[in-house]
Amino acid sequence: MTALVNGSVWVGGNPGVRSEAIGISGERIVAVGTSADVVEGMGPGVEVMDLEKRFVSAGFQDAHVHPADGGMQRMQCDLSGCTSAKEALAAIAAYVAGHPEVEFVQGGGWLYPWFEGGNPEAHALDAVTGGVPTYLTVADGHSGWANQAALRLAGIQSSTPDPSDGRIVRNEDGSPQGTLHEGAMALVERIVPSPSPDELREGLLAGQSALFEVGVTSWQDAWVNAEIHELYRSLAISGELRASVRGALWWDRERGLEQLDDLIELSREGHERYDPRTIKLMLDGVCEN
Repeated sequence: MTALVNGSVWVGGNPGVRSEAIGISGERIVAVGTSADVVEGMGPGVEVMDLEKRFVSAGFQDAHVHPADGGMQRMQCDLSGCTSAKEALAAIAAYVAGHPEVEFVQGGGWLYPWFEGGNPEAHALDAVTGGVPTYLTVADGHSGWANQAALRLAGIQSSTPDPSDGRIVRNEDGSPQGTLHEGAMALVERIVPSPSPDELREGLLAGQSALFEVGVTSWQDAWVNAEIHELYRSLAISGELRASVRGALWWDRERGLEQLDDLIELSREGHERYDPRTIKLMLDGVCEN
């Protein structure tokens, strides 16, 4: 049993009302009140933690998040702490210099407003990556930024048509400019090295830790393919998934109604903290791109 004392505890109802302490037994809050009352009420043997006036509330819920992608990004070239294109390019240069063993730079976290039209250019990446193939996704995950080396490896050139569900941003002469929107991202992503199962597991656990750090204790993962579904199940069964997660199973827009049976079957494979009874359909992208 644990007593959190000397804090500012939000208890719901009147937003101006605060309590001073809470008592926890197992996974239950069993007491709320003054520090003295909570400690006394829980009896001998209680562990007392002094909050030093810090704030305590129920955990937040995030309705749309991608913890595996976010966690993987933190382990790669992470631009989420940058505030401008200049800072991002400096961070990329530092990453490349600090990781000479990386043969294909991956990561992300850039923002559309940093670049004219929201479209970063390949030549800017070329200047800081030294010819190492590089592919970085925007913070919302709906666009990618590739350097010339990555575009060449992917075989993207002037004659490459736009996919039906995406767009290759082009220079005036028709050559690829470096930004790929929505389904066009797959043209590069198909040649980007895939994470191993262990790396993906580490990424999802890193994403969970990052969400816990900001008070998010439950969420809806808004893009769950078969691989992520099995990973969530594995972590739920092992007890490593400590959040409550709603999984939104991905609707493959290249398939039709025949996939319903598969999705329904997956939706029945939840385990305690993991509930995959939602389907995610995305047909035409986002307003930003």
